[in-house]
Amino acid sequence: LTASSTGAASQTTTLNIAAPTADAVIFLSAAPAQIFVAGSGAVDQAIVKFKVLSSNGTPLGSVPVNFSIITNPGGVGLNSAGSTSPVAATTLVNGEASVSVFSGSIPGPIKVRAELASNASVFAVSQNLTVASGPPSQRFMSLSAETFNIEGSDTDGVSTQLTVRVADRQANAVDDGTVINFTAEGGQVSRSCATARINGISQCSVIFESQNPRPINGRVSVLAYTEGTKDYIDVNGNNKFDAGDVLFNIGDAYRDDNENGSYDSASGEFLIGRGGISACAGSGGPFPSRKDTCNI
Repeated sequence: LTASSTGAASQTTTLNIAAPTADAVIFLSAAPAQIFVAGSGAVDQAIVKFKVLSSNGTPLGSVPVNFSIITNPGGVGLNSAGSTSPVAATTLVNGEASVSVFSGSIPGPIKVRAELASNASVFAVSQNLTVASGPPSQRFMSLSAETFNIEGSDTDGVSTQLTVRVADRQANAVDDGTVINFTAEGGQVSRSCATARINGISQCSVIFESQNPRPINGRVSVLAYTEGTKDYIDVNGNNKFDAGDVLFNIGDAYRDDNENGSYDSASGEFLIGRGGISACAGSGGPFPSRKDTCNI
C-alpha cells in the first residue's frame, strides 16, 4: 500500500493477507434419499453433497476432501458399484464436493463421511440416506377376493374386487408402481394394476365381473403375475442368490383352468413361457408351475 500527500514524501508498506482456512465441513443433501437394492430395477444410485466453509462461513473452492463409507448394510459402493475404497475429490468454487453412492444387495441405512484431506478431525456425516426394498418375491405375494361367490352364473356385470399384496423377500413393501398383470379363465378382469403403499403396505386392486364364458363348474381361475425373484434360503446372509444357497426352483407359471394340478396345452391353458429347460417338479393349486421348465 502507498500513501501520498501534496508536499510530503509518499509512504509505502506491505501487508501479508493469509489465505482463508477450511474450518468446517457440512452435509448438504443426498438425492434421492431413498435408493433400492441393486438389481431391483428401481433407482440404485444417489449423489451425496457436502460443503467446505471457512471460519467466517465463506464457501471455499479447491479444497481436497476425502469420502468414505462408515455405515454399509451390504454391498454399497462409492463412485462405482461394490467399491468400498475411499474417494478423493476437490471442492468446486461454491465449496461443494459430491460423491456417487451405489446400493448393494441388502436394505438398510447408509452413512458417508467427508473429511478434509489436510485435517481428518474436520468432517461431516451424511444423514437419512437408505437402501430400501427389493424386487417382488414369489413367497411374499398373495391374491384375495372381496367376494368369492358372486351371483354371476346367469347375470352379467356382477363384480368383485381382487387385491394383490406383494413384498420383497424381507417382507418390505416393493417400489410403488410395480405392475401386476391379470388373466382369467372366464368373465372379465381388469388387465393390470400398479402397486401403491397404503398404510405402508404395497398392494393394488382390480375388478372382476361376470360375463361369458362361464366355466361349467362355476369356478373361475384368475392368475396374477409380475416380474420378481424365486424364493431361496440365503445361507451366507448377503440377500442375493449365489453359490451355496438353496433355491426353491419353479417353472413357467400357468393358469390351471381344469384344476388337475398340471399344465395342459391341449386345453389352451394360459402359460407364461420363460424358455427354461431344466428338470423340476410341476405344481398346481395357488402357485401353478409347469414341470421341467426351470432355469437359474
